[in-house]
Formats: sequence, structure tokens, C-alpha cells
Amino acid sequence: MNDEQKVLDALTRHPFTYKFFTAKAKVRVESPSMNISGNLQMRVRPGEAIWASVTIFGFEAFRLYMTKDTVRVIDRLNRMYVEEPIDKWMDMYQLPFGLRDVETILLGKGLIPEESSYRINSDEAEAEVSVQYKEYAIRYLLQNMIQPQLVQMAIKDPRGQAIKLTLSSFDFLRPGTGEFPFHRLIEAVSGDLPFESLEITFNEVTLDEEKSMPFEIPRRYERMEP
Repeated sequence: MNDEQKVLDALTRHPFTYKFFTAKAKVRVESPSMNISGNLQMRVRPGEAIWASVTIFGFEAFRLYMTKDTVRVIDRLNRMYVEEPIDKWMDMYQLPFGLRDVETILLGKGLIPEESSYRINSDEAEAEVSVQYKEYAIRYLLQNMIQPQLVQMAIKDPRGQAIKLTLSSFDFLRPGTGEFPFHRLIEAVSGDLPFESLEITFNEVTLDEEKSMPFEIPRRYERMEP
């Protein structure tokens, strides 16, 4: 395997296979108007659905259910909900992703879409992969070139908004698998974004123990229009 293929393999190859993914994490959101900490529960059935619930002070604040076709979100703080086709919802946030792409990022891996072009610059210490996909610029940083590991991802959308994802605290979930980044920091780099940073620290990850994904929009909740 040549150096370029080694970098691409480390960037895109899933670290492990699973039939069901369950995780718990601490979350912290910082913005000009508020700083909030809470707990996150996440469940993933690969290729089918992602379910997540965020609690603040012991009460559920948000619940998400994403399939390959639809995104549904319950906002209990404001008694509202979102129900949109996934492509329309992603367009609202200028993100070129689908369900499988979100799963890949959750696992701590990167994407190189089929219709994109890319360039790799590397030395003995690190490699930078620059991807151009339509009007999106995506940059990946990998370190430890003996066994390259993705540590940072940045994406800039057509409006100039940019976010950066930093991955750290890598560890194995089970013998014989790749490492999983237990800590993620998402930062707003430029543009008009609703947060300055979002920090996620996983403290429990379980594979292949299926759990339910309950989701029901409460009565009298108002639908949030895009």
C-alpha cells in the first residue's frame, strides 16, 4: 500500500462493524447568549436510523430521529417540532450529508464523495487532505503517519460559514477493531452560526445491544417552519 492509499484508508475506512450502536455522553454548548451542559444518549441502526436524546437538569430538552429520508426533532423547551425531508433539512444548514455520511462522522471517520476532487499533502508527521465537493471545501488533518489517525475536519459552505471538528481521546471499543474518538469539539470558525462551540465527551459506548428508538410528537406542539 503506497502512502496516498494509506492516508485514504485511514481517513475513510470504518474502524469496526456493528449491528447496533449505543452511546452516552456529556455535552456542553457555548454561544454568545448561553452556556448549557447536559447529557446525550445516542442509538444507531446502521443504514436505517439515528436516534438521540438530550437532557438538561434531568429533563429531556431535545429528541431527534433521523432516517435516510426524514429528520424529526422535538424541542420540548419551546414546545415545537421539526419534520422535514433529510435533503431539505441538510440544505437549511448548508451541509452536503445524508444518513450514511452522518454515521461515518459519528464514528470519527471522513468522507470523500464520489463526485469530488481531492489533494493530499503529507510529510513524516502529518497529512492534510483537501476535498472540493461542489461548492463545499472540506479539509482533513491526520497525524501519526506510521498509523495515520484523523484528528481534525473542517468544512466551509457556499455562504462562507465554516465549522471545525477536533477528535481526541482515542481508545479501542473491543479487541481487533480500530480506535474510537471519545472526545469531539465542534467549533464555529466563521459565519453566522447559532453556537461558538459544542463539546461531546462519550463515557459509555456499547456495540450490538439493540435498544428501542421511541419517537412521538406531543399533541399541541407547533411545527417549526424552515
